[in-house]
Amino acid sequence: MNKQLNFFEDLSSTEQDNHAQLVHQYLELTNVVMPRLAKRQENNWPVKHNHCFARIVLDNVCQDLWYAHIKAPAYLHLSTEQAEAAVRICKEIIEGKADIHALNTRSLAYRAKASAPRQ
Repeated sequence: MNKQLNFFEDLSSTEQDNHAQLVHQYLELTNVVMPRLAKRQENNWPVKHNHCFARIVLDNVCQDLWYAHIKAPAYLHLSTEQAEAAVRICKEIIEGKADIHALNTRSLAYRAKASAPRQ
């Protein structure tokens, strides 16, 4: 049986509802809200596309390449804790409490490290 299905079987219906709401909120923030805000010139954000926001947020949630820790597509496989962290990071970016430039640089560093030739 799929490991993710076992995860949901262990959750009460209230926990499942909470999880679903968090994932929905993460998707709304990364797919709609943040790209819309990125179009504002005053924001001067380094990225504008939904998949870039998802990369930045999830890499920072995992503190590594997200797909080394979460099966794709991520929104179907996020744990409740990961979804909570993703929503928190999104909100902190939107509110200006988290530096999206620094988060993007960290995400790109994870990717450079992963693609660097091994010696």
